[in-house]
Amino acid sequence: MSALGLRADNPMNRALGMLLVFQAIVFGLSLPGMLLVDHRPTGLSIAVVVVAAVLAIAASSGLKKGWGHPLGWLVQAIGIALGAMTSMMYAVGVVFAIIWVTSFVLG
Repeated sequence: MSALGLRADNPMNRALGMLLVFQAIVFGLSLPGMLLVDHRPTGLSIAVVVVAAVLAIAASSGLKKGWGHPLGWLVQAIGIALGAMTSMMYAVGVVFAIIWVTSFVLG
């Protein structure tokens, strides 16, 4: 285990990968909150959600290659930062980050 990643054969990579996939789904589900609750601009909201979701999927894909772990850490920061677009994402982002850190430490 390095500071930012797990070995490629670590079974926890599968759990971390699924966590990132679920996080991408939740990013997409945050879009109605951005638009309907917080009245953010549509184009900006869609762009932010798409970029966050694509980064999460990319990180999930790269976990076994090594470059996915640092990207996964970035996705956790992005998940929390999405709270700037809709406040519910502060709490959701923190929950996902706690699960990410816990899974990473257990791995």
